[in-house]
This record gives sequence, structure tokens and C-alpha cells, in this order.
Amino acid sequence: MIAICLHRVVPEILPEMRPYRLRGTVITTKELDRLMQRLSESLTPLPVDTALSALGNQDLKRGFCLTFDDGYSDNLEYAAPILKKWGINALIFPVSGLLDRSMEILPVDSWYWLFVSAAKHRFSLNLRGYSTEFNLQHPGSWTQVVHGRLKELFLRLPWPERKAKIREFSQVSQPRISQEEFANGLYLDQEQIKGLVNEYGWRIGSHGRTHAFLDTLDPNDLCREIEGSVGFLENFPGFRPVFAYPDARISQDIQPCLNRAGIRFAFVLGNRPVTVSDPEFALPRYTCQP
Repeated sequence: MIAICLHRVVPEILPEMRPYRLRGTVITTKELDRLMQRLSESLTPLPVDTALSALGNQDLKRGFCLTFDDGYSDNLEYAAPILKKWGINALIFPVSGLLDRSMEILPVDSWYWLFVSAAKHRFSLNLRGYSTEFNLQHPGSWTQVVHGRLKELFLRLPWPERKAKIREFSQVSQPRISQEEFANGLYLDQEQIKGLVNEYGWRIGSHGRTHAFLDTLDPNDLCREIEGSVGFLENFPGFRPVFAYPDARISQDIQPCLNRAGIRFAFVLGNRPVTVSDPEFALPRYTCQP
């Protein structure tokens, strides 16, 4: 069985989506349609519950299922109608903090906002003694934005420090729009999540409460990150006890927390099929590169 990991689906790639495109976390509606066509030529599209049942019984059919991470609003607007045409649903992993409004933007989206909205083309950012100079008119700088060491350091910061750094960095890059404007309408809200379940038959899993890198958390914070998410999402129709590791980061202390939260399966990345020998808490998914 093959599990596919997707994030965003849009009609066209606009300039502000450049980092998502480089990261491989956005595809177009036409590309999603072509992906479904290619997969369906040799594999059976599996409804989510069928796929999960197959995992539980170790009866891995020659099929595929789709998963969507983070909970972007375009999943409802553009992806769901295409999948409905192909007669398949998907498993979505929203970040519960976005749904309960305890956070307004994902860490990676706040990082991208600094650059795609920047009024300045050339500037330098420094974090914990590591400095990078950016020239946003040069393709190599965009590679640094998406894959560079500075991004990694930024995303690993604790929330209060990261929030302070965003304010500091924004004074340097001088974004043309506010972070609030950038995030407005970017994510699904609670009613839209319910719409995915009720209108399109999608299922819901957990992706954490804040999308924190789990390998940066102590055991207590780690369990709170997972249990807080599950405790909120399990009240939604269509919830299933499945987890997707944010950014595929696994902590050595994760299994007791997953057990306490009642999680049955957990997905990582791996770009290979799921096999009967894969641990239930480390099931591989293919990334979808445009």
C-alpha cells in the first residue's frame, strides 16, 4: 500500500507560493488530477477507513490513500472536489491550535511571510551567531529561504523567542503586508473541517497542537503537544486515532505519549510503500514533488 503526503493544492502557482513550490508543499489542481490518473492506472484508490483497517489487519492491499498535512483552506476549496470526482476521500492532519485559535499562523508560514512579502530585496538576518545574506532577486537565496540553516534554527526556537525574532526580522525585511493579512483565510476553520467530513467523507488525524518540532520538547511538553491536539480533535466527526509527525521529526520519547493519547498509527516520510514490517508508529509516506 502507498500513502501519499500532500499539503496545498491551488489553481496556479502565484509568486507568493515560491517557497512552498521549492519545498514541494504545493501542487496545482491539474497536477493533482494527473497524479490521481497515474496512481489509478495501477493501484486501487483506498478510502481512508479501508486503508486503516488494512493496516490493522496487516492486509496491505495494492492500493493508495491520500493524506494532507497542516489544514490549509485550499484542501476544501480545490482538493476535495477533485478527489470526489475520483471517488476517494483523504485523511487530513490539521494543527489543532489553528482550529481553536490559540495560534494564528504556522511557524513555517511566518518564516515564509518574511520573504514573500518583503519590500527589500537584499538584507541579512542573524540568529544565535549564524548569519545569512539574502538577495531575493537571485534564485540561490530562495534555496536558502527554504532549505537553509537559518530556517532550521528559527523553526526550532521556543514560541516566545520565535515570536520576538519575527518582530526583529520583519523590521529588516519590511513586509508589505502584515502577518495577520498573510494568514487570513490560509487555514481551515472548524466549520470547514466539518464540511470536509460531512460533504466529502474525509477523515481527521492529529498533527500536534502547535506544529512544534517534537525532538525539541521535553517528555512532559511532548505529551501535552499530542494529548492537547487529540483531546480537541476527537470531538469532531470523522476523527481517527492517527498521527502525522510535524516535519517528520520523531522524538525518542514519543511512543508513551502516543499510547497515552490513544493513537493507533503514526506516519512519517520515507518515499516507499508501507509494508507489514513497518512499525505502527513509523509508517512511511511518499512526498508529492511537482
